[in-house]
Amino acid sequence: MLDMTISSMLKEQIFYALKNIQQPVLVFFGEEDMLIPNRFLHPVSTSEIARKACKEIKQSFLFTYPQTGHFVQIERAVEVNHAIQQYFKGQNPVT
Repeated sequence: MLDMTISSMLKEQIFYALKNIQQPVLVFFGEEDMLIPNRFLHPVSTSEIARKACKEIKQSFLFTYPQTGHFVQIERAVEVNHAIQQYFKGQNPVT
């Protein structure tokens, strides 16, 4: 499955389409993510690629977490849930 996932990421790159997203988006990234970006294919930091992607989305809120890997929603469940709750209460989550 991992082979298929990596293959599809290479074949169906979506970065160019991010500018078409019209809805508000909450983006969560772990600064120690070893999967995105793939260090062999994209030699940039996680923070760099997250910021670059969010610049393409008109209404995005970026949250990055130090000492956190790919599964931010598990590793930082309290913080992620708090940001989501703040957003749905009509408050801009602190980024």
